[in-house]
Amino acid sequence: MKVNNKEIPWSHVSHYKNYSIGLCVSFHELISQLDEQTLEHLVGEIFPMAARAFSISQSSEFYEDVREHIIVADMLAVCSSNNQVIGFASVRDMVELDTFFLYGVAVEPTAQHLGVASILISSLLEKSSRRRIAFTTQNPKMFCLLKKYARKCFPSPDEQNVYHEEMVYGAKLMSKRHGEFDPSTFVSKNLYQNCLYPEIQPTADANVNQWFWRSLEIQDGRTRHGFLLCGER
Repeated sequence: MKVNNKEIPWSHVSHYKNYSIGLCVSFHELISQLDEQTLEHLVGEIFPMAARAFSISQSSEFYEDVREHIIVADMLAVCSSNNQVIGFASVRDMVELDTFFLYGVAVEPTAQHLGVASILISSLLEKSSRRRIAFTTQNPKMFCLLKKYARKCFPSPDEQNVYHEEMVYGAKLMSKRHGEFDPSTFVSKNLYQNCLYPEIQPTADANVNQWFWRSLEIQDGRTRHGFLLCGER
């Protein structure tokens, strides 16, 4: 699979409709096969797409943030159309917590309603045997996406309180993250330096929207707080 005519030695390549999905289940091995120029080319192709996805400027600071979400990943999936990147997802394989941690995901704005995020996450989950899925987010649509893959989600708008075992698990996941994590709600206050979106968009589920707006104290579509969302497969 090529990205802007650069051949990347993915461990798996699949096709869906007009998309090509390059998948690496051991990204550290892929990095060892790439020269520095090709690696930076890959980051450089993902970076502007991610900036457009979050409607933020293509600053050097954001470039380094995107680069980190790629090079520290254990698993990586990139979706392209006509050799142009339109989405990516990276995963940290947290063996000690039996967790598939979705570390980063971004989709080109023009493709955000075409199921690209689902394609990327599904491709990665198919290669993972971890029992739990987890990620941090400000986006209520991500909770709806989680429900597609998990038989049980915690917390949830219908069961907002979490059990002691889940509290301990959540605290371990968030032990090295910024912000003030509340293990009873899985809300981390001031998790982000700035809101990830110009305006957080609601999902079609009003119950989920109300839960997010109240829990994250969203005002005028913005907040610095975030949710840790988890699911059992």
